[in-house]
Amino acid sequence: MTIQPPTHQPIRLSSFVPQDPPHDTEVLAHKQWGSPLNTCLLLLISFRWAALGILLGGILTSVFSAMGSKWIGSIIDQFFGTDQPSMIWLPILGVLLAAVMSYYLEVLAISLSSLSEARLVHTLRFFLLHRLHTQKTIDRSPGEILSTLDKDSSTIAKLKQSITFPITMLGYMLGITLVLIPIHLGLAIATPVAVALVVVVSAATSRPVAQTMRTFREVEAKSVSLATDLAQGARVVKGLGAVDNAMKRFSAAAADTQKYQLRQIRVQSIISILRQIVGVIGAIFLVVWASYLGMNQEISTGDLLTVYMIVPPGILVTGMSLSNTINSLALAVASAERIIALDQGLNTQDTTITTGGQAPPPGISVWRAKDSDAQRRAHEAADRLTQLPNMTVIRAPHAVHVFEGTLADNVDPTGTLGEERLREALTVASCEDIVTRLGHDPYSGQLGEAGFNLSGGQRQRVALARLVAANPDLLILDDPTTGLDAITLDNVCQAIKEYRGHLSTVVISNSRAWSAIADEIKEF
Repeated sequence: MTIQPPTHQPIRLSSFVPQDPPHDTEVLAHKQWGSPLNTCLLLLISFRWAALGILLGGILTSVFSAMGSKWIGSIIDQFFGTDQPSMIWLPILGVLLAAVMSYYLEVLAISLSSLSEARLVHTLRFFLLHRLHTQKTIDRSPGEILSTLDKDSSTIAKLKQSITFPITMLGYMLGITLVLIPIHLGLAIATPVAVALVVVVSAATSRPVAQTMRTFREVEAKSVSLATDLAQGARVVKGLGAVDNAMKRFSAAAADTQKYQLRQIRVQSIISILRQIVGVIGAIFLVVWASYLGMNQEISTGDLLTVYMIVPPGILVTGMSLSNTINSLALAVASAERIIALDQGLNTQDTTITTGGQAPPPGISVWRAKDSDAQRRAHEAADRLTQLPNMTVIRAPHAVHVFEGTLADNVDPTGTLGEERLREALTVASCEDIVTRLGHDPYSGQLGEAGFNLSGGQRQRVALARLVAANPDLLILDDPTTGLDAITLDNVCQAIKEYRGHLSTVVISNSRAWSAIADEIKEF
């Protein structure tokens, strides 16, 4: 996946997101992740220099913004409260400088957070895909895996964006405090105390929000997984006449998702109102206090205007941003739980293969398995053959995978075989009817998503052509022709025997057609 940095960046950040993103080994050190919360926090501060830039950019942005408000108050005092209005250009210059610096640093922080989010999404997906590719078996449905790869990795990465605004507002509160110290020490102390109370209330009320979000994410993931699995198996579901039953299952899952989403919104709204009430009370108290000080001439008119401009929005917006961040963190923790569960599920699988066995002789070796226990033994023997030294070995699964694209894209994914070898593989796999259907050109014409434009037997033949084109020293097939009619099956068996007669081919199958052309038959 190529990540393009956003346009209109204030500085060149292409080195942080190069054309070919690197493999971030420090982020992929998942043994250090620990609990879901610890995982989120570690990933949040990943890419340390970018995280530092986001932190400094957000804080300094708000400090300059708060200082600009102070200088506006100084403009009021210079113009109305002194006999030297000509000196007004100094605070005006200060306001302009603060606006420019605030804008520049804000855009820098936003750019770094956007790029960090994109790179973290790439890193998490690469890590999970790498883990999946190293597994011998996977006990999760494609829909569940896709949901974790897509939704959960994106949810965690979005913390990079979610944290930018709260950091900016905390910096704003720092700037407010610095501005208020020369105005009135009591106001300078009371303002961060009011924000601290909002933070305490937000933390105290985070548990019900986190619970409802976790439940909603689990139900949503199940619904999305089911939808993906049903879409992938639509042809099979329709063939079995189970469309109505499948739709009932999905409707029930969608209804559950809607129910828990509404519950989450309700709980989140009530708690958000409660959190904001604390901030509103604090803001009103400080405004009334500042007004009292202004009436008693303990602070100037410009200083009073400064308090009006910076204190209420500072308290209310900071409280709201922290509240939203806590909500985002709760959702990210739920996603981290699912990623860790997937990772641990892969860790617990026994991926070790006992080496041993003798390479099959050249020709077709058919392995027959009369029952499930025999099939298990045959598959274990096939696993051992994959470890043979000094041989290229391909062990193809029984499940057929056809990808969206042309016939050539599927048979020659790397595009390195050349047209002659491509057409040879298609002929061996009896794909002439598919080539004809595509206008006699395997390089044009689309097969559709997951090969949905093809029948089950045609998809099997395309997958078989891909294996034939690879032409390994040892090819292990697991019932590769169950969807073929008798005539096509005989043609495929004979063609593979002739094409790979000088190489070793193992076919795990009880098919009579394969046994008829076998050079060796082994019973399990």
